Amino acid sequence: PNPNPNPNPNPNPNPNPNPNPNPNPNPNPKKKRWPQQGNR
Repeated sequence: PNPNPNPNPNPNPNPNPNPNPNPNPNPNPKKKRWPQQGNR
């Protein structure tokens, strides 16, 4: 009746859900800070 009920229900459910979630969140963190931060 059921030789193969679920042979492959989820072969690839989440192979790559987030390939690049945060590859470069802050490429220039020093440039995003205050201009006088590195000038003390």
